[in-house]
Amino acid sequence: TNFIQSGGNMDFNIKTDATSPQEGSYINMQGTVNWDWLIGLLDFNATAYNETTLPLSDNASNLYFNALVYGEAGLSNSLVLFRFDEDENEDGTFDGASEDQFQK
Repeated sequence: TNFIQSGGNMDFNIKTDATSPQEGSYINMQGTVNWDWLIGLLDFNATAYNETTLPLSDNASNLYFNALVYGEAGLSNSLVLFRFDEDENEDGTFDGASEDQFQK
């Protein structure tokens, strides 16, 4: 699932340049929306990698999420919401009634 807010010179593209913190490429989510806090939404599904579930480590010490977030200086509404849904029964879908979700 993805959503990109209309207007505001939105840019939700994969960039490959020297500013990438790792591996040479990154997803650039950029734009200005002064009527809403949500400029866009990206959902990283296992199906994008031809998998039913993401092959993550069971060891929490070996599992991490790496992100660089840069908010425009002086703007009070530079917000980022990260949400992680667990598919504990590995059926390929998230069920909010019986599976965990973490958001920060």
